[in-house]
Amino acid sequence: MGWRSRGTARRTRCPKGYRRSDERIQEEINDRLTEHGDIDATEIMVKVNGGVATLTGTVDDRNAKRLAEDLAESPPSAD
Repeated sequence: MGWRSRGTARRTRCPKGYRRSDERIQEEINDRLTEHGDIDATEIMVKVNGGVATLTGTVDDRNAKRLAEDLAESPPSAD
């Protein structure tokens, strides 16, 4: 059986058994928080354990809190 492409691959479908390391997840979330222009992330700490991210710290308001959570929950970037 040969390999065939079915168009553009989706980033949400990973090979069986694939899992990003905690360090990689933490780095990606930190990058998202740093690069987003609508949030001051200087007082946010990101910890990842077993693939579960926890954000702690303070932000300016509830909207910033929600934005930080949304950035942490968004799917991996297509770099």
